[in-house]
Amino acid sequence: MNTEPFERVLLATQGTKFDAAAEDVALALASRPGIRLAAVYPEVSNPEYVSVAPELAARAEIAASRVLDGLRARAAQQGVQIEGRVRLGEEPFFEIVEEARARAADLIVIRNRGKRGALLRLLVGDIAARVIGQAPCHVLSVPQEARMWGKRLLLATDGSPHSVAAATLAAKVARSYGLVVLVVSAVEEGHSAEWRAQAGQFVADTAGELARAGLAAEGRVVEGRPHEAVIRQAREWGSDLIVLGSHGRTGLTKLQMGSTTERVVGLATCPILIAKLQQP
Repeated sequence: MNTEPFERVLLATQGTKFDAAAEDVALALASRPGIRLAAVYPEVSNPEYVSVAPELAARAEIAASRVLDGLRARAAQQGVQIEGRVRLGEEPFFEIVEEARARAADLIVIRNRGKRGALLRLLVGDIAARVIGQAPCHVLSVPQEARMWGKRLLLATDGSPHSVAAATLAAKVARSYGLVVLVVSAVEEGHSAEWRAQAGQFVADTAGELARAGLAAEGRVVEGRPHEAVIRQAREWGSDLIVLGSHGRTGLTKLQMGSTTERVVGLATCPILIAKLQQP
């Protein structure tokens, strides 16, 4: 029986320096027994471009195929088999999501743009933000400087159904990889005493459930805006993985994952695992 939290992993990559860390983490995941890894290269294409410059479009597809060939070769050196596919379309995020659906993936691994800037969408990257919002499965966002986890998992909770899904996923990951878990809930200066008590209860209940499941877990209620508190605790505690839920929406003109999630994804330096409430 496979005890891994993931079985069918889809890596989204375009072979850039920003994709390198996501590629490394995906290969590390696939090095474990029972995990199938596939890769998709979303290449921007539209009928007008193809009709006006067919040779350039063909060259772009060939270049994308070469990137996947190189990834296969690197995977083979690590004893990992990987299937690859170039998908042409006007919206790269849509092609990634559709490939995940076609493969019944339970995890998408994608880069985080890894830049610092004023706008969160620039921090996360528009493709990654839309994938997280639209994905039919969990999503692992990997910043450029991140590495595979191995020690400490920070679980952010606010007591919502999305947080319950995140806690369930965090328990599976922590058990499989032998990680210590820190459960964090944030309260702000204006929060009432009742809300603070509820936050404490969320943390105590979640940490207690993890401990009863045989995991090393503790909980903290921390002061500050939720995304700032999560990032601060992750850095101070030395977390190498953050798990949290997504309040994803379907409208493409809206934030795709909830403002707190988007801010954490944009600012974290370790991988961020976003648990999706709805699974295929």
